[in-house]
Amino acid sequence: MKNSHRAIRLNLDQNTASLIPHLQQFGGMWMMEESRMAYLADSISATDLGAHMRGVFDPPVVSDYMEIIDGVAVISVEGTLMKHAMSMGMATSTVLIRKAIRQATDDPNVVAILLAMESPGGTAAGTMEVAQEIQRARKTKPVYGHATDLMASACYWIGSQCEKLFANEMALVGSIGTYHIVTDLSGRFAAEGIKVHVIRAGEFKGAGARGTEVTPSQVAHFSEVISRMNDHFVEGVATGRNVTVDDARAWADGRTHIAADAMAMGLIDGVQSLEDSMLSARDSVKSQTTKRSPKSSVQPVKRQGQSMSKDTDVSAAVTPKDIRAACPGCSSDFVVACLDNQHSLERCQELHMESLAKENAEMSTKVETLEKDNATLKAKVEKLEASASSKGVGVDAMPSDGKATDNMSGDDVAAYWDAVDSRQDSEGCTRAEAQKWVNKRKPELRRAMVAQSRR
Repeated sequence: MKNSHRAIRLNLDQNTASLIPHLQQFGGMWMMEESRMAYLADSISATDLGAHMRGVFDPPVVSDYMEIIDGVAVISVEGTLMKHAMSMGMATSTVLIRKAIRQATDDPNVVAILLAMESPGGTAAGTMEVAQEIQRARKTKPVYGHATDLMASACYWIGSQCEKLFANEMALVGSIGTYHIVTDLSGRFAAEGIKVHVIRAGEFKGAGARGTEVTPSQVAHFSEVISRMNDHFVEGVATGRNVTVDDARAWADGRTHIAADAMAMGLIDGVQSLEDSMLSARDSVKSQTTKRSPKSSVQPVKRQGQSMSKDTDVSAAVTPKDIRAACPGCSSDFVVACLDNQHSLERCQELHMESLAKENAEMSTKVETLEKDNATLKAKVEKLEASASSKGVGVDAMPSDGKATDNMSGDDVAAYWDAVDSRQDSEGCTRAEAQKWVNKRKPELRRAMVAQSRR
């Protein structure tokens, strides 16, 4: 992890600066191999950014970084690592790398993940988040890493989190360590007759400002910050490589190592081609060198200086594929929970059956409730229909003796329907509308027709 002494001088005016997306990420701490950092600084400083920004830059998307080959999601981690990819030179967005890993983890067509790495490192910001994403993915699927030519600094932190880590024979690996350059230009400024005043609220605000004296207390503060950041780096490597913090700290001297030496030290697991690493990742799904069954009596080979944990002392594994096959319809959360708790396949099935029984019981209760509600509604409807029928909706009550009134005689049924037909013919309305009109305007015909019908 390096903060290069080579300053990046941006050749741009204020208007051009406003056009550069995420310009602020060039500030802050960098975790990058020194020679590549110097080259990057020189390249950017020599670039006419005004002319550069007049060109076309299409920001990358997740699909630019990932390709699925024979069930293995190959995720490319190349060039300078930054939270947001820059338009100058090869760069990789750590934000999109995290999304690619998450997408591959959730994709049922992906059985394993391989990070194909070729990077000197990049900004400190965003690196730890990628490392954490890899650890989460490993709970569900194998995650392997491969270095083609260079895996340094921030890139090594990311690679160290993989379940297995390989490199090409000529690859350089490592560059673990932290440093920061603070330049005291106060003597030069004084010789040129320039005096810099830092108006501050807070003892260390503005510390290291150009042209000011760097005091011993400021140096002590910078040293403390660098030490804390280095602790995160070293602890992350120790966790990923499953070694003690002391072992990882012994590696953190800033050097890169050729692949064979890196393997001998324990920085990587093997020296092989990218194609062989892809096969290793795919085949790991079939043979899963067992990380989760505590009942196994077979112990893996321990690297020199490597500590053992519950995740490395076993040999019979239950894979996500096994769990999904034995527990149809189970959720991803269920699979992860079973893996985290190191359940046997039989126990996974028991838990799945218990979950299904609970769901069935809840569903039965809901059905019973709906049936009761339906019966209640049905009773209310029948009561309303009975009430409407007894009251003769839309019809005046008949005399208690059931006889017609006011000169009604003869075929009263025919008289009623004659009136309906007459109304329908004269107005061109529907039969129902005609009946409604007769019932309202000539209720005596309705009463007589009803009385005649009941005789």
